[in-house]
This record gives sequence, structure tokens and C-alpha cells, in this order.
Amino acid sequence: EILWAGTTFATGITLELDRWNHIVLVWKPADTRTSGVLQLYYFNSNPPIDAQGNPRPTSLSYLLSPHPFLPGGVLTLGQFALSTLGGDIVPDSAFVGEIDELRIWNKRFSATQVGALFGSNVNPDAADLASLWKFNEGQGE
Repeated sequence: EILWAGTTFATGITLELDRWNHIVLVWKPADTRTSGVLQLYYFNSNPPIDAQGNPRPTSLSYLLSPHPFLPGGVLTLGQFALSTLGGDIVPDSAFVGEIDELRIWNKRFSATQVGALFGSNVNPDAADLASLWKFNEGQGE
């Protein structure tokens, strides 16, 4: 599920236990920049393969308004945190598991590009990569 501004969007996705699950979110702002489309791509541990030999994700789209990614906002992974904008509804559950890596890019990706990046090890100096956190590296800053 995706919970946004008091609305729950059912994804129909069930994460596989004890296996890799790959989730990609792509934000496409509307012309007004007050709303937009959140594109969700999901790969399970054995995704179908496309004609180019890349894994093909499940793809879902959600219209979100107001804009969810405002400067000074809070990004929360796996656990609920109060929004700096208010109007929160506390979910009845939280993610329990391990997150291996988080990448934030300064560009939008197509389903084909997402498939090509699936399972790849990204160079921290890659073009358009804004932030990279590899959580399997032990302790650090």
C-alpha cells in the first residue's frame, strides 16, 4: 500500500519473504507542479524478461496531489514519521525487514531503463545520481 494525504492506494503487491524485492518509485510532476504521477515499478526475485533480455517490472501509476516531494520534507522508509506538513494518518503496520540499498536520482526512468538497472551495482559517481546509501557496508557516517 501507499499512504498519501489520507488516501490509501492498494498496489496489489505482496513482497516475497526471504527473497530480494526491488521497488522503484518515479515522480513525474504535472505542468502546474502542484501534483503529479507516482510511477511504481516492482520486481520480485524471478521477474519476467523482456525482448532485450532485461527484467520486466510490474508497473503501477498513482495521481498524487498535493505535491509529495516538497523541499524540507521528510522521507521515511519502512516506518511512519510525522509529516512536516501535518494532516497525518498513522498506518496500522510498518515494514519489517532489511533494506539493502537506496538510490535517489535527478532524472526520471522509463520501465526499460529501470529493468536495465535491476540488480546492477551503481558507481557512486554515476551521472544524475543524487544520493546513494548502501546499507550492507556496516557502520559508517
